[in-house]
Amino acid sequence: MQTMRQTALLTLAIALALTGIGSAGGQTSGQPSQPTGTSQGAGRGPIQTKTPAEYQAYQAAIANAQNAQAMEKAADDFAAKFPDSAVRVLLYRSAMNAYQNAGNPQKLMDVGLKVLDLDKDDPEALISVAEVLQEQTSPTDLDKDKRAKRAIDYAQHALETIDTDLAVPSGTPNERVEAYKKTLRSSAFAIVGTLQYKQEQYADAESNLRKAIDAGGPVQDVCSGDVRRRAAICECSRQRRWCGLVVHVVLDGPSSFRVPERLAACAVS
Repeated sequence: MQTMRQTALLTLAIALALTGIGSAGGQTSGQPSQPTGTSQGAGRGPIQTKTPAEYQAYQAAIANAQNAQAMEKAADDFAAKFPDSAVRVLLYRSAMNAYQNAGNPQKLMDVGLKVLDLDKDDPEALISVAEVLQEQTSPTDLDKDKRAKRAIDYAQHALETIDTDLAVPSGTPNERVEAYKKTLRSSAFAIVGTLQYKQEQYADAESNLRKAIDAGGPVQDVCSGDVRRRAAICECSRQRRWCGLVVHVVLDGPSSFRVPERLAACAVS
């Protein structure tokens, strides 16, 4: 799951911040939080707990964030006790991130599907499930086309919901939300482009891989991730016989990254 680990480097720090202890509006007195407006512009407003009991249960659950199995169980227990709580999604997303950090893609997808059962438009869960499907689909799979279509559908739906349905805790700074949206958008385009590349749909793959780069993300973007996307763009262009367009593929990479010989040749043609 090499790509998943790279994506974790891009997203985990922000994702954990978005699912952190401040999710209940920073309550410290045991009083339920009140709506504080939106930090997402015209998108979905921040979510929060409604009662002291719910807030305290949330705090107890999120304390398990560093242990994936414990975090998932805590999220399940919380969801059973507070079946209408808006912050259930935050707890399950914390479990997703814990499984991602532990390198357990199957459990990441399982918990991602739990999130989608609660909110079919949650962009983080859509992208996480799509990424696992992309990584676990090989050219020899009998159902590879079905799995690829499912992953592309999830990623494309995430692109439709990033600005409208991303659930964040109350009090999250707008600049952090916007930075995370860029990361999610870039990841979604990369998933679509990678699957199209595997299907030899080179023109569409190139377009979406370019969009993945253009979407940006956190300042601390992993350079090698961009280089691999640029290398794939070069390969797409090589297949379409206009390689010279992407001569920057080698120049943009760190010295430790070795572009495959055929792509390097393509880049300097």
